[in-house]
Amino acid sequence: MMTIDDTYTQSLIAIATESLDLHHLSPPPDLPPTFLTNLFTTIAANRIPITREGTERLMDALFENPAFTPLLTDPESKQTQLAAAIDLPTTTTAFQSFWTHIIVPAWNQHADLHRVMAETTEK
Repeated sequence: MMTIDDTYTQSLIAIATESLDLHHLSPPPDLPPTFLTNLFTTIAANRIPITREGTERLMDALFENPAFTPLLTDPESKQTQLAAAIDLPTTTTAFQSFWTHIIVPAWNQHADLHRVMAETTEK
């Protein structure tokens, strides 16, 4: 039996491989704390053929979900924790390149936008 977070994981992977449009995704309300670790471990361990644009859309989908808003504060430490949790050095060179050149920059961009939006709403 497939759980809600399994379905969400499959949908996010479909976005990362460009086989599903972002507009078809409905995030579940509650995700386990290990969700991101499981998602990126699944992608890396199964050598899922993610694309640059798909991965950027995946990050857009993640950060549209309020459950991931805490990851936008001090993103560098959260990225370091997640890289350790997925054991990044043992993943493929291709996944490591995606992590360094696509995932982290997209995450940082979302964090920057989050910070700017917070600053502009302050009075």
